[in-house]
Amino acid sequence: MTADSLSAIIGQDRAVAILRSHLATRRIPPTFLFSGPDGVGRALTARAFALALSCEKGTGCAPGSSGSCASCRANSTGEGIRDVDIALLRADETEDNKSAALRRILASHTRTHLLPWLVVIMEHADSMTDSMHSVMLKTAEEPPAGVCYVMLTTSLGNFSPALRSRAAIVRFGPLSEDALRSILPPETSASPLLHCANGSVSTATLLASQYSSEEDLLDKVFFRVELRKRKRVDVLRELSWAVPAAARLRPAWKEALLELDRHARANALLPLAFEVFRNRVGARR
Repeated sequence: MTADSLSAIIGQDRAVAILRSHLATRRIPPTFLFSGPDGVGRALTARAFALALSCEKGTGCAPGSSGSCASCRANSTGEGIRDVDIALLRADETEDNKSAALRRILASHTRTHLLPWLVVIMEHADSMTDSMHSVMLKTAEEPPAGVCYVMLTTSLGNFSPALRSRAAIVRFGPLSEDALRSILPPETSASPLLHCANGSVSTATLLASQYSSEEDLLDKVFFRVELRKRKRVDVLRELSWAVPAAARLRPAWKEALLELDRHARANALLPLAFEVFRNRVGARR
Protein backbone atom coordinates (compact mmCIF):
# COMPACT_ATOMS: atom_id res chain seq x y z
CA MET A 1 0.00 0.00 0.00
CA THR A 2 1.07 3.60 -0.52
CA ALA A 3 1.05 6.36 2.10
CA ASP A 4 -2.75 6.34 1.82
CA SER A 5 -4.04 2.83 2.53
CA LEU A 6 -7.10 3.38 0.35
CA SER A 7 -4.90 4.14 -2.68
CA ALA A 8 -4.38 0.40 -3.06
CA ILE A 9 -8.07 -0.08 -3.92
CA ILE A 10 -8.43 -0.44 -7.68
CA GLY A 11 -11.58 0.31 -9.66
CA GLN A 12 -13.77 1.59 -6.80
CA ASP A 13 -13.06 5.31 -6.94
CA ARG A 14 -16.53 6.40 -5.83
CA ALA A 15 -16.52 4.15 -2.75
CA VAL A 16 -13.01 5.26 -1.82
CA ALA A 17 -13.98 8.94 -2.17
CA ILE A 18 -16.88 8.47 0.25
CA LEU A 19 -14.66 6.81 2.84
CA ARG A 20 -11.97 9.48 2.48
CA SER A 21 -14.62 12.10 3.11
CA HIS A 22 -15.56 10.42 6.40
CA LEU A 23 -11.90 10.23 7.37
CA ALA A 24 -11.30 13.89 6.54
CA THR A 25 -14.17 15.10 8.73
CA ARG A 26 -13.58 12.39 11.40
CA ARG A 27 -17.34 11.88 11.47
CA ILE A 28 -17.35 8.11 11.48
CA PRO A 29 -20.74 6.36 11.36
CA PRO A 30 -20.81 3.37 13.72
CA THR A 31 -22.30 1.17 10.99
CA PHE A 32 -21.56 0.88 7.29
CA LEU A 33 -23.22 -1.20 4.58
CA PHE A 34 -20.77 -2.06 1.80
CA SER A 35 -23.06 -3.22 -1.01
CA GLY A 36 -21.92 -4.83 -4.24
CA PRO A 37 -21.09 -8.10 -6.01
CA ASP A 38 -18.72 -10.64 -4.51
CA GLY A 39 -15.08 -10.30 -5.49
CA VAL A 40 -14.98 -6.55 -6.23
CA GLY A 41 -12.96 -5.40 -3.21
CA ARG A 42 -15.47 -4.77 -0.42
CA ALA A 43 -13.52 -6.68 2.27
CA LEU A 44 -10.17 -5.33 1.06
CA THR A 45 -11.56 -1.81 1.24
CA ALA A 46 -12.90 -2.42 4.74
CA ARG A 47 -9.42 -3.45 5.88
CA ALA A 48 -7.80 -0.41 4.26
CA PHE A 49 -10.40 1.77 5.98
CA ALA A 50 -9.58 0.12 9.31
CA LEU A 51 -5.91 1.02 8.85
CA ALA A 52 -6.74 4.64 8.09
CA LEU A 53 -9.16 4.96 11.02
CA SER A 54 -6.59 4.23 13.71
CA CYS A 55 -3.53 5.57 11.85
CA GLU A 56 -1.63 8.29 13.70
CA LYS A 57 -1.31 10.12 10.36
CA GLY A 58 -4.96 9.61 9.52
CA THR A 59 -4.26 7.89 6.23
CA GLY A 60 -3.04 4.35 6.83
CA CYS A 61 0.67 3.57 6.53
CA ALA A 62 2.19 1.03 4.19
CA PRO A 63 2.43 -2.26 6.18
CA GLY A 64 6.02 -3.14 7.05
CA SER A 65 7.47 0.15 5.84
CA SER A 66 10.06 1.94 7.94
CA GLY A 67 7.72 4.91 8.31
CA SER A 68 4.75 2.96 9.61
CA CYS A 69 3.19 4.37 12.77
CA ALA A 70 2.67 2.19 15.85
CA SER A 71 -1.07 1.88 15.20
CA CYS A 72 -0.58 0.64 11.63
CA ARG A 73 2.09 -1.82 12.75
CA ALA A 74 -0.38 -3.20 15.31
CA ASN A 75 -3.19 -3.20 12.77
CA SER A 76 -1.08 -5.14 10.27
CA THR A 77 -1.40 -8.12 12.64
CA GLY A 78 -5.16 -7.64 12.97
CA GLU A 79 -5.20 -5.79 16.29
CA GLY A 80 -7.91 -3.38 15.14
CA ILE A 81 -9.90 -5.75 12.91
CA ARG A 82 -12.35 -8.52 13.74
CA ASP A 83 -14.03 -10.80 11.20
CA VAL A 84 -17.54 -12.15 11.73
CA ASP A 85 -18.95 -14.49 9.06
CA ILE A 86 -22.72 -14.59 9.39
CA ALA A 87 -23.02 -17.56 7.04
CA LEU A 88 -20.66 -19.62 9.21
CA LEU A 89 -22.54 -18.58 12.34
CA ARG A 90 -25.84 -19.72 10.83
CA ALA A 91 -24.26 -23.04 9.81
CA ASP A 92 -22.78 -23.64 13.28
CA GLU A 93 -24.76 -26.58 14.66
CA THR A 94 -23.40 -25.98 18.17
CA GLU A 95 -25.34 -22.70 18.37
CA ASP A 96 -29.08 -23.28 18.70
CA ASN A 97 -29.93 -19.59 19.10
CA LYS A 98 -28.13 -17.71 16.33
CA SER A 99 -29.31 -14.26 17.37
CA ALA A 100 -28.12 -14.84 20.95
CA ALA A 101 -24.76 -15.98 19.58
CA LEU A 102 -24.50 -12.82 17.47
CA ARG A 103 -25.41 -10.73 20.53
CA ARG A 104 -22.55 -12.31 22.48
CA ILE A 105 -20.11 -11.68 19.64
CA LEU A 106 -21.12 -8.04 19.36
CA ALA A 107 -20.96 -7.58 23.14
CA SER A 108 -17.38 -8.84 23.15
CA HIS A 109 -16.39 -5.83 21.03
CA THR A 110 -17.37 -3.39 23.76
CA ARG A 111 -14.34 -4.44 25.78
CA THR A 112 -11.22 -2.32 25.79
CA HIS A 113 -9.21 -2.48 22.58
CA LEU A 114 -5.70 -1.13 22.16
CA LEU A 115 -6.20 1.00 19.04
CA PRO A 116 -8.42 4.09 18.70
CA TRP A 117 -10.85 2.12 16.52
CA LEU A 118 -11.89 -1.49 16.17
CA VAL A 119 -13.45 -2.35 12.80
CA VAL A 120 -15.71 -5.41 12.75
CA ILE A 121 -16.09 -6.75 9.20
CA MET A 122 -19.31 -8.76 8.90
CA GLU A 123 -19.17 -11.02 5.85
CA HIS A 124 -22.33 -12.47 4.27
CA ALA A 125 -24.37 -9.98 6.29
CA ASP A 126 -27.26 -10.43 3.87
CA SER A 127 -27.82 -13.91 5.33
CA MET A 128 -28.92 -12.47 8.69
CA THR A 129 -32.27 -13.69 10.01
CA ASP A 130 -34.94 -11.23 11.17
CA SER A 131 -33.94 -11.76 14.79
CA MET A 132 -30.29 -11.14 13.92
CA HIS A 133 -31.37 -7.93 12.19
CA SER A 134 -32.98 -6.85 15.47
CA VAL A 135 -29.73 -7.50 17.34
CA MET A 136 -27.75 -5.51 14.79
CA LEU A 137 -30.29 -2.67 14.84
CA LYS A 138 -29.96 -2.29 18.62
CA THR A 139 -26.18 -2.22 18.24
CA ALA A 140 -26.45 0.47 15.55
CA GLU A 141 -28.71 2.53 17.83
CA GLU A 142 -26.43 2.17 20.88
CA PRO A 143 -22.94 1.65 19.41
CA PRO A 144 -19.98 1.00 21.68
CA ALA A 145 -17.34 3.71 21.66
CA GLY A 146 -14.57 3.29 19.13
CA VAL A 147 -16.19 0.37 17.29
CA CYS A 148 -17.22 0.54 13.64
CA TYR A 149 -19.25 -2.25 12.02
CA VAL A 150 -18.87 -2.82 8.28
CA MET A 151 -21.52 -5.18 6.90
CA LEU A 152 -20.76 -6.72 3.50
CA THR A 153 -23.79 -7.47 1.37
CA THR A 154 -24.67 -8.22 -2.23
CA SER A 155 -28.11 -6.60 -1.92
CA LEU A 156 -29.44 -3.75 0.22
CA GLY A 157 -32.91 -5.23 -0.22
CA ASN A 158 -32.00 -7.93 2.30
CA PHE A 159 -31.98 -5.34 5.12
CA SER A 160 -34.86 -3.70 6.93
CA PRO A 161 -35.51 0.00 6.24
CA ALA A 162 -34.76 0.75 9.90
CA LEU A 163 -31.29 -0.82 9.71
CA ARG A 164 -30.53 0.78 6.34
CA SER A 165 -31.48 4.19 7.71
CA ARG A 166 -28.94 3.87 10.52
CA ALA A 167 -26.05 2.79 8.31
CA ALA A 168 -23.83 4.69 5.92
CA ILE A 169 -24.27 2.99 2.55
CA VAL A 170 -21.24 2.60 0.28
CA ARG A 171 -21.90 1.02 -3.11
CA PHE A 172 -19.34 -1.05 -5.02
CA GLY A 173 -19.71 -1.84 -8.70
CA PRO A 174 -18.31 -4.59 -10.93
CA LEU A 175 -14.68 -4.05 -11.87
CA SER A 176 -13.77 -3.21 -15.44
CA GLU A 177 -11.74 -5.71 -17.46
CA ASP A 178 -8.78 -3.32 -17.30
CA ALA A 179 -9.06 -3.22 -13.50
CA LEU A 180 -9.24 -7.01 -13.36
CA ARG A 181 -6.11 -7.33 -15.50
CA SER A 182 -4.21 -4.97 -13.21
CA ILE A 183 -5.21 -6.98 -10.12
CA LEU A 184 -4.96 -10.56 -11.34
CA PRO A 185 -1.74 -12.53 -11.95
CA PRO A 186 -0.74 -12.88 -15.63
CA GLU A 187 -1.90 -16.50 -15.95
CA THR A 188 -5.40 -15.53 -14.78
CA SER A 189 -5.71 -12.20 -16.58
CA ALA A 190 -4.85 -13.96 -19.85
CA SER A 191 -7.90 -16.22 -19.58
CA PRO A 192 -10.23 -16.06 -22.60
CA LEU A 193 -13.12 -16.02 -20.11
CA LEU A 194 -12.20 -12.77 -18.35
CA HIS A 195 -15.15 -11.03 -20.00
CA CYS A 196 -17.45 -13.60 -18.35
CA ALA A 197 -16.33 -12.75 -14.80
CA ASN A 198 -18.99 -10.06 -14.25
CA GLY A 199 -16.27 -7.75 -12.90
CA SER A 200 -15.36 -10.07 -10.02
CA VAL A 201 -11.81 -11.10 -9.07
CA SER A 202 -12.99 -14.30 -7.39
CA THR A 203 -15.12 -15.30 -10.39
CA ALA A 204 -12.30 -14.54 -12.82
CA THR A 205 -9.95 -16.73 -10.78
CA LEU A 206 -12.48 -19.58 -10.71
CA LEU A 207 -13.13 -19.36 -14.46
CA ALA A 208 -9.44 -19.41 -15.31
CA SER A 209 -8.81 -22.45 -13.11
CA GLN A 210 -11.80 -24.60 -14.09
CA TYR A 211 -12.84 -23.81 -17.67
CA SER A 212 -10.85 -23.71 -20.89
CA SER A 213 -13.35 -21.98 -23.16
CA GLU A 214 -16.86 -20.54 -23.39
CA GLU A 215 -18.25 -23.87 -24.61
CA ASP A 216 -16.50 -25.73 -21.80
CA LEU A 217 -18.07 -23.40 -19.21
CA LEU A 218 -21.59 -23.72 -20.61
CA ASP A 219 -21.29 -27.48 -20.97
CA LYS A 220 -20.00 -28.15 -17.44
CA VAL A 221 -22.29 -25.73 -15.60
CA PHE A 222 -25.58 -26.29 -17.41
CA PHE A 223 -25.43 -29.62 -19.26
CA ARG A 224 -23.05 -32.03 -17.53
CA VAL A 225 -23.44 -30.97 -13.91
CA GLU A 226 -24.10 -33.82 -11.42
CA LEU A 227 -26.88 -32.20 -9.39
CA ARG A 228 -27.57 -35.15 -7.09
CA LYS A 229 -24.02 -34.98 -5.77
CA ARG A 230 -24.13 -31.27 -4.93
CA LYS A 231 -25.65 -29.15 -2.18
CA ARG A 232 -28.33 -26.70 -3.24
CA VAL A 233 -26.42 -23.79 -1.68
CA ASP A 234 -23.40 -24.59 -3.87
CA VAL A 235 -25.54 -24.76 -7.02
CA LEU A 236 -27.18 -21.42 -6.17
CA ARG A 237 -23.79 -19.83 -5.58
CA GLU A 238 -22.60 -21.08 -8.96
CA LEU A 239 -25.73 -19.82 -10.71
CA SER A 240 -25.21 -16.35 -9.20
CA TRP A 241 -22.24 -15.81 -11.53
CA ALA A 242 -22.98 -18.39 -14.26
CA VAL A 243 -26.42 -17.06 -15.21
CA PRO A 244 -25.25 -13.51 -16.09
CA ALA A 245 -22.13 -14.92 -17.75
CA ALA A 246 -24.17 -17.32 -19.89
CA ALA A 247 -26.67 -14.57 -20.75
CA ARG A 248 -23.77 -12.51 -22.08
CA LEU A 249 -22.43 -15.44 -24.11
CA ARG A 250 -25.83 -16.62 -25.35
CA PRO A 251 -28.30 -13.69 -25.42
CA ALA A 252 -31.02 -15.96 -26.84
CA TRP A 253 -30.91 -17.98 -23.61
CA LYS A 254 -31.62 -15.02 -21.32
CA GLU A 255 -35.29 -15.80 -20.60
CA ALA A 256 -34.59 -19.50 -20.00
CA LEU A 257 -31.63 -18.67 -17.75
CA LEU A 258 -33.69 -16.30 -15.62
CA GLU A 259 -36.43 -18.89 -15.32
CA LEU A 260 -33.90 -21.51 -14.24
CA ASP A 261 -32.52 -19.16 -11.61
CA ARG A 262 -36.01 -18.29 -10.30
CA HIS A 263 -37.01 -21.95 -10.02
CA ALA A 264 -33.74 -22.91 -8.30
CA ARG A 265 -34.15 -20.14 -5.70
CA ALA A 266 -37.80 -21.06 -5.17
CA ASN A 267 -36.73 -24.53 -3.99
CA ALA A 268 -37.88 -26.35 -7.12
CA LEU A 269 -36.35 -29.77 -7.74
CA LEU A 270 -32.98 -28.92 -9.28
CA PRO A 271 -32.82 -31.88 -11.71
CA LEU A 272 -36.26 -30.93 -13.04
CA ALA A 273 -35.42 -27.21 -13.28
CA PHE A 274 -32.25 -27.97 -15.25
CA GLU A 275 -34.08 -30.45 -17.49
CA VAL A 276 -36.67 -27.80 -18.39
CA PHE A 277 -33.86 -25.35 -19.13
CA ARG A 278 -32.01 -27.85 -21.35
CA ASN A 279 -35.17 -28.63 -23.28
CA ARG A 280 -35.71 -24.92 -23.96
CA VAL A 281 -32.18 -24.13 -25.16
CA GLY A 282 -30.98 -27.53 -26.41
CA ALA A 283 -31.75 -26.85 -30.02
CA ARG A 284 -29.85 -23.55 -29.87
CA ARG A 285 -26.60 -24.84 -28.34
